[in-house]
Amino acid sequence: MYKQEAHEIAEELKKWKSRKYPLITAIITLANQVEELKKQIEKCAQREKEILGDRVCIRGGVPITLLCTATPDEVRTYCKKLIEVVGKDGGFIMASGVSFDDAKAENVRAMIDVTREYGAYN
Repeated sequence: MYKQEAHEIAEELKKWKSRKYPLITAIITLANQVEELKKQIEKCAQREKEILGDRVCIRGGVPITLLCTATPDEVRTYCKKLIEVVGKDGGFIMASGVSFDDAKAENVRAMIDVTREYGAYN
């Protein structure tokens, strides 16, 4: 849903951009950068796990933008994938890099619930 809404907003903004509104152009650019940043965070966490393996514990991986703007289902999906990839064989602490002050409470709850369900090590 988050991606679909973001896509719809981007398409609408493109119409405005064609009218040469500089602020709209800046908003589109920023939205694209946020989406790219989320992808880079995921890739970075995966790469850290590959390099560091079982020698270092990795903490983080959940972008605050996800916790502020996504749906609880999107947060669950993202966090579950993070646990499967970065948490594989242990050494991962699920967290956001910043405080949860602006995050949706239901998204923080979704992150905690998924971590409890899938993030336990034997």
